[in-house]
Amino acid sequence: MFNIKDFLVTDNPDTHFYVTVDMSQLEICGLAEVTKDKVLTKELNSGVDIHTRNASEWLGIPEKDVTEEQRKAIKSISFGLIYGASVSTLADNAKILESLARDIVNRFYKKYRKVYEFHEHLKEIKASHGIPSSKENTLKLGPGFINTITGRTYSISPSESESGQLYWPLTAMKNYPIQGFSTGDLVPYVFNLISFFIEAESYTSIEMVSTVHDDCTYQVSNELIMEFLCIVEFVFQNLNTWFEKHFDYKLQVVYNYDVKIGTSLNNQDKFKRSEIRDLLGV
Repeated sequence: MFNIKDFLVTDNPDTHFYVTVDMSQLEICGLAEVTKDKVLTKELNSGVDIHTRNASEWLGIPEKDVTEEQRKAIKSISFGLIYGASVSTLADNAKILESLARDIVNRFYKKYRKVYEFHEHLKEIKASHGIPSSKENTLKLGPGFINTITGRTYSISPSESESGQLYWPLTAMKNYPIQGFSTGDLVPYVFNLISFFIEAESYTSIEMVSTVHDDCTYQVSNELIMEFLCIVEFVFQNLNTWFEKHFDYKLQVVYNYDVKIGTSLNNQDKFKRSEIRDLLGV
């Protein structure tokens, strides 16, 4: 069976590569930023593999013995919590017993108390607004909830149950602040900065090809690979400083990236930021 990415190749594989820049652990970073959870922020900034560490802590096994399957289960639950999934859904997605999923959720909230407080406060807001009277009603979440990092706000529209009952969707209330900041604000900001420096250097043989969620792919000529990687590293080195200047907000998380390089989107080698920095001699 073919993969559509096999057909997405550079204009000339002999002279150009696809270079994909992927922002690392973006949703988790967004969760730490929005909730200001110090434990989560410290872990992210220390560079530890959060999902492996939590699997070790919550499953009671040494980090070195954590399997990829166990790590994926913890990662699935962590991401599901961000999106407001129920315990049963978390268990199904992680392919574990519901009792174990519930225990992991309790451990997650006990460890990351600010995340717990954030979610509980959203529940209080939902309850205080009662049942929406019509689909035209909107719920505007004020300072501290929806994207106040950049000043942009969301209006939450009611959802409708199978029985026709309108309700305020808690899943959207949990999800929007994180996705709104991380993929709605930060991703465009980062890749616009990269594009700015590409244009400033008149690198016409570096072209943005596509952007999906938290990554962006560029077609880069062979002779400009190093120059392009220098731009990417320069942007991430200065990201927090520039963000504070533009939005009057000091980011708490140190953001990182991975890079994938290849002649087709289905044939790329992956490099961590530390490897790129070694290559550049930073």
